[in-house]
Amino acid sequence: MIDGRAPHLGPSLSPASPGLAAMAARSGVVGVVVALPAEARCLVNRRVPFGHAVAVSPQMRICLGGIGARSAEASCQVLLSTGATALVSWGVAAGLDPSLSAGTLVVAWQIANSEGALATPQVAARASQAWADRVASRLAGRARVARGSVVSADHMLRTVADKRVAAETGAAAADMETAAVAAIAQSAAVPWIALRAIADTAHVTLPPSVLRAIDQTGRVRVGHLVRALVQRPEDVLQLPALARGFRAALRVLRTAAGEAGPALLAPDLPDDERAPRSAGHGAIA
Repeated sequence: MIDGRAPHLGPSLSPASPGLAAMAARSGVVGVVVALPAEARCLVNRRVPFGHAVAVSPQMRICLGGIGARSAEASCQVLLSTGATALVSWGVAAGLDPSLSAGTLVVAWQIANSEGALATPQVAARASQAWADRVASRLAGRARVARGSVVSADHMLRTVADKRVAAETGAAAADMETAAVAAIAQSAAVPWIALRAIADTAHVTLPPSVLRAIDQTGRVRVGHLVRALVQRPEDVLQLPALARGFRAALRVLRTAAGEAGPALLAPDLPDDERAPRSAGHGAIA
């Protein structure tokens, strides 16, 4: 949800459109849940309105919903209502594994919980694991890829200490949306994966001025940022490194979109290049 309002569907992809959901169910469509406009631009080079299911290819739709679990849940429902047969949690994340650098793509099909146990949705679990395997194999040698689980928090992990506590779950990365996507996928009996690119590593502390300046849609409120930087001028020194990490994360997301193809290698969707390409060097398995 954005500002407490449920996202609405775009006119071209409304479930009321004659036969749309039935057609999608027959052909298969991957639904991609995206929080931030910059993340969406890694998949489609045009403006994407919030709360709408937008067609990227005949096999893919995305929904830009904003930050957090409730927004992700709403986006999932929008995508499922227009015929999505698989779900992806897509975007940037905080690194928890100290060995993972900014620009590493974490490919996950499991959620870590606060007790450190892996929560594996049983419905479509085998399909989800096989899907993650295909994506990791396809990207090997073309991007820094790590296999692991994701833990979701109800707030951004600001400090190194926050990340260290989250890392005790065994997760490679943390975000605020993936657990919600996994839960909806479980209830809808569809496979899911997370493709999350590390933007701020386990060693990075996010300055309070930056967090206060970002709204739920990921927009930087310049006035808030300026006022916060006046109060904490030392935060300015951290901005270039944060920007580099974010750009590195977006680059690997663009690489993933290009290499994985129009269906992101989702189960039971047409893809002329489904067979994994030969793996190269430099990937983290």
